[in-house]
Amino acid sequence: MFVRKDGTVYFFCSSKCERNFGLGRKGRKVKWVSREKTERTFVMIKPDGVRAGLVDEVRSRIQKAGLRVVASKRLKLSRELAEQLYSPHKGKPFFDDLVKFVCSGEVEVMVVEGKKAVSKMRELIGPTDPSKAPKGTIRGDFGKSITENVIHAADSRENAERELSLFFK
Repeated sequence: MFVRKDGTVYFFCSSKCERNFGLGRKGRKVKWVSREKTERTFVMIKPDGVRAGLVDEVRSRIQKAGLRVVASKRLKLSRELAEQLYSPHKGKPFFDDLVKFVCSGEVEVMVVEGKKAVSKMRELIGPTDPSKAPKGTIRGDFGKSITENVIHAADSRENAERELSLFFK
């Protein structure tokens, strides 16, 4: 087999066939399919992001990162659902303020899919504290505080599965 830079692939059954290549034998282009598995992750644009009209900007950045939004919906979280979402943080000092904040207005929840979706989304959103988030990340560009930081995204595959199951059946 011989592959040219333009993607043309030449298959040869023997060295004799390979000599035919020099005689103008035609190759054929083959589309290569990656074997890397796609992941799904959970993303939520928080009330401050929805109020500021950042939903389209966030979606655009997700797509530019090579990921796809395969499902989304806008809703107002109940306290019970917000507590389930943030259950890993139960007992921490910021838990009640965080739950109260995400219940304060509409949110946009999304299923985002692609190769390494969880880690790509974490890079795209930046650290939780917007003052420590680099410019070019969603939190670095639009976040105001640790609570009002525009976006939530699952931090692991396990949490992505748990969070997706809360919103998308």
